[in-house]
Amino acid sequence: MIILRRDPSPAMTSPTPPFEALGGVDGVRALVDRFYDLLDSSPEAADVRRLHAASLSRSREKLFEYLTGWTGGPPLYESKYGHPRLRGRHLPFVIGARERDQWLWCMDRALDGREMPTDVREFLRSKLHQLADHMRNQDEPLSRPALPHIPPMSVVNDLLALLDLEPLEVNIYRGQSRDLGTGRVFGGQVFAQALVAARRTVPDGREAHSVHGYFLREGDFKAPIVYFVDRPRDGRSFTSRRVTAIQHGEAIFHLSASFHIAEPGLEHQTAMPVVPAPESLPSELDLIRARADQIPEPLRSIVTQERPIDIRPITPPDPYLKPAAGSAVDARRQVWFRVVERIPDTPLLHQAILAYASDYGFLPTALLPHGVTYRDPRLFMASLDHTVWMHRPFRADEWLLYVSDTPAGFGSRGFVRGQVFTQDGTLVASVAQEGLIRLREPKAP
Repeated sequence: MIILRRDPSPAMTSPTPPFEALGGVDGVRALVDRFYDLLDSSPEAADVRRLHAASLSRSREKLFEYLTGWTGGPPLYESKYGHPRLRGRHLPFVIGARERDQWLWCMDRALDGREMPTDVREFLRSKLHQLADHMRNQDEPLSRPALPHIPPMSVVNDLLALLDLEPLEVNIYRGQSRDLGTGRVFGGQVFAQALVAARRTVPDGREAHSVHGYFLREGDFKAPIVYFVDRPRDGRSFTSRRVTAIQHGEAIFHLSASFHIAEPGLEHQTAMPVVPAPESLPSELDLIRARADQIPEPLRSIVTQERPIDIRPITPPDPYLKPAAGSAVDARRQVWFRVVERIPDTPLLHQAILAYASDYGFLPTALLPHGVTYRDPRLFMASLDHTVWMHRPFRADEWLLYVSDTPAGFGSRGFVRGQVFTQDGTLVASVAQEGLIRLREPKAP
């Protein structure tokens, strides 16, 4: 197996740039074809081969486009897909030292088959070793078998890329946004990204247990969000962080988070309610698609697209069915949810996805006592604050039950609270939120 080089990259003495030394576009194409031929046929690369689709044609093309720009040629990949965000795009795959070394075994042999100055070859080899190790997201040894294949551009990959913030400077990160059909940034996205930014500055072995956020301004999903992290305290058992999210020069969100080492103590919890199994329920996406003809474009194409999180409503059984005029329903919301594909073990990923999902459909719970649907044209809603307490470890790619109710509503504000259970009944998180809820009477003609 390849032993990762940890010495500095060797200097290049040749005046020939790597792209030209490889032979330009044709040379990069030949290098990529040789690499994938080895990966497809060599038993030494069996584990990393299983991470790819049956057909390697798409992977060949994307690696060719990326390496063309990476070696100094035309930026084919970035002009087509934007910033590579390689680590984020590969997070759905389990990549440990074994997968890294098998990838490098193929690439080293592909490089050896190309004629070029020795210093250029060693420079490329060193840089590719660094790149491959950057993609690793598992410690050695791997704790479980490789995951089933996830398409490179899957919706799960998109979500994980959304949570993989770009570091700009010490304590400063930048994130992108995705439109969920509201025309503004989804609050759960900002909450989750701010949690990721905070956790990036926390020592290993400490996970979030208490996360509080305040929504200050509406976000612009067309512009990036910059996250500034403040470090108030690093104690022996607890670490505290504050995060401010900035857009267009103004704060749109504040977050305070506390992280705790794992330690034993007294344990108790409330019981999970008895509910139908998730496998017996239709998905929310299926319910939406069943009435797609009632949804105007362009909203229809957004809300009916594939989702990274599968949601199975229990009560109300169809949250998109308008209640009878003036009727009140049981003021509880119960849903199952989970990520639709297996994701790596990293606790931060699972906490960030729960933080993201915890804001979805949460505030509308406060409408249930009034028989009002959030599609009512008179309605205006906005989250004011959001809090998540993480009690125990969990996996976001296994079924979680989200139970919420609404103890109070007054002064155009609604208060909702929730609990999150694993399928075996373990309480893993609690949630609370207050939001603005206004019913505006239509203006007289």
